[in-house]
Amino acid sequence: MLHGFLGDETALDGVTSRIASRFARVERWVLPGHKREPWSASWTFDAVVDRLIERCSAVEPGVIVGYSMGARIALAMILRAPERFSCAALVGVDPGIDDAPTREARLRWERAMADELLRDGTQAFAARWSELEIFASQRSLPGPVREALSLRRSQHDPEGIAWAMRALGTGSMPSRWGALAGLAVPTVVVTGELDKKFTAISATMAERSPRVARCVVEGVGHDVTLEAPEAVVDALQTLIARSSVDAEK
Repeated sequence: MLHGFLGDETALDGVTSRIASRFARVERWVLPGHKREPWSASWTFDAVVDRLIERCSAVEPGVIVGYSMGARIALAMILRAPERFSCAALVGVDPGIDDAPTREARLRWERAMADELLRDGTQAFAARWSELEIFASQRSLPGPVREALSLRRSQHDPEGIAWAMRALGTGSMPSRWGALAGLAVPTVVVTGELDKKFTAISATMAERSPRVARCVVEGVGHDVTLEAPEAVVDALQTLIARSSVDAEK
């Protein structure tokens, strides 16, 4: 289980609690730069991918679930080491940016955001982060849920989060669009209906790879793991069942 930017090991609890009984072991990883998880200024996006692959079982393929930043890392992992994974559920995933000017603009934005974070601190940055339009649907969540989300986003060390923004952001991620045709791991891409950008991305991913199935969840936004975790579980269970049938053929 790989959380998104400003998340932690509890961020996907809504999904984890619903699937834990199905698996012998569920591992909820904290991504580098978050909480007390180590990071290094020399680590690139691909270096982090390699380090996480080393943590995966080399004996029994596992199921990987990722949200947003975690989904982008998970996608890179299943492309790099498909033998380590039986299937994948990617929530709000972006395979990267091919267009050079668009990538450079994204890099400038990510660097500016990292600078703001270091200047103002995590709490102020997290408050501004929550106001991004991509999270608009979260403003209607129950008060206790929003409070827990705010606390989770505010708890991190500014240096680590600034590094994560610079090293693991979409602008720094090598594009995986060209690799999708060779994707070998059965994958479901889950998006919220209100998240128009990522729903369109998921449609293009399905066009590029026969291994990609789509699940668009009505009435929710970018973080389906938070707003409708049961829908992510349903999509994952359907994928696992189909993958098992295919493996037996």
